[in-house]
Amino acid sequence: MPTDESLVQLEPATPADLDAVAELIAAHCSADYGEVLLERSDIEAEWQQLSLEQSTCLLRASTGTLIGYGSAVLRPQSSPASVDLRMYQHPHSRDHASAARMITTLEAMAWSQANSSAVMLHALTTNDIGCQAFEAVGFARRIAFQTMTTALESAPASTPISGLSLRPFRIGHDEQVAYAADEEASRDKGYAKPVPFETWAARMLAAPHLCTLAWDGDTVAGGIFCAPIDANTASIHHLGVRQPWRRRGLGEALMQMAFASCWQHNLRRITLDVDSASHTGADRLYTRMGMAITGVRTLYSKQLNAAPHRL
Repeated sequence: MPTDESLVQLEPATPADLDAVAELIAAHCSADYGEVLLERSDIEAEWQQLSLEQSTCLLRASTGTLIGYGSAVLRPQSSPASVDLRMYQHPHSRDHASAARMITTLEAMAWSQANSSAVMLHALTTNDIGCQAFEAVGFARRIAFQTMTTALESAPASTPISGLSLRPFRIGHDEQVAYAADEEASRDKGYAKPVPFETWAARMLAAPHLCTLAWDGDTVAGGIFCAPIDANTASIHHLGVRQPWRRRGLGEALMQMAFASCWQHNLRRITLDVDSASHTGADRLYTRMGMAITGVRTLYSKQLNAAPHRL
């Protein structure tokens, strides 16, 4: 239900608000994603690194009920100065006016923290009201990612691809060739930027036993890289097929191998993020594999060149 702007108040969080904030974020994420994405312990750990007075914002109804929470977190050693904004609203109390007030308050906090003549703001939202509020105060949409999920009910079958060999990742042997092939496969996404090997490996090879490479002789044609995120769930961090080997069913075969590896390790729920405007049609492949959209994350940015005015 929309909230009358005159009946809300903004204030920084205090340690005593932790439980209420955790409940609010859980309600927000459950409404947008069907699950809790940020646990109380995660919030507590972040708060221990922040000045709550300078980095957080609570939105309360006139009754004192918490209906919104936001944070502005300075990226360490970023140049130019960059700040990540996060905003959560209770699903029954979302409206454009109060969301915009929270955003402009967070902008002012970001400007104060950065202490710079220019600040780049990065924001993420998971619902349409949040998108409209960020756009209303001058943020530019960068990209939207759909979260897609499936639950495995039986051991998946594998599909052989003529002329190619699909086999598990080999530690101490495949790292560099897998990195080179995956970076090449990512070039036509439209948003991907080259990353150093160490950065790539830290994410993609977090669980090598859940990763598979496709080989054409001694050449890597593609790969899929997964890792568990809880006792029952695995995330597919990336599926990449190099251009010469596309349109041969390799993406589907790699997905089947990933599902089989997850099943073998008692991971029954699979999730991934995909560009909602994928140039390669990846979202259509995932739909064919039985995955369904469970949420959308939209990324925004805005450069501040002067102290903002709060609404």
